[in-house]
Amino acid sequence: MRSLANHIIREIKKNTDIREVQHRDFIDNLRMINTTERSVFKSLRAAPDDTIHYFLFSSVDDIVGACTVSIDPSQYEEAYICDFEIFKSYRGSGYGSTLYKLLEDIMIRRYKARRITLAYRDQKAHKFWLHVGFEDDNPGVSRIMTKSI
Repeated sequence: MRSLANHIIREIKKNTDIREVQHRDFIDNLRMINTTERSVFKSLRAAPDDTIHYFLFSSVDDIVGACTVSIDPSQYEEAYICDFEIFKSYRGSGYGSTLYKLLEDIMIRRYKARRITLAYRDQKAHKFWLHVGFEDDNPGVSRIMTKSI
């Protein structure tokens, strides 16, 4: 069973990509997906902003998720994940963990980030973020989590 799970994760890594896009391309690509899934992106309601970076997650020919990250140019060492969404039909298959690791690598290499912060929505999200190495900032009081990288 374990070797099957490892094989699936290797296949996901091999066929998965993350790319940074401009605000307009991000909007255009998300228009092709379900409105409910698109509505989670709070940052779409705002005008384009130099501190927001837009990423699309894809596997083969499908967009499997997307995220937005805020990075203050004067403080590149800190990144804030505004939105991180793996679309429903792709959840539970390893895409989230794999894509987060690719995103983290981009944050380290391209933006020299040393810390990532986020606010999670619910307990399921909290469990996911713990799984990829985040820690609660103030357990039981806030929904803020951080990870030093």
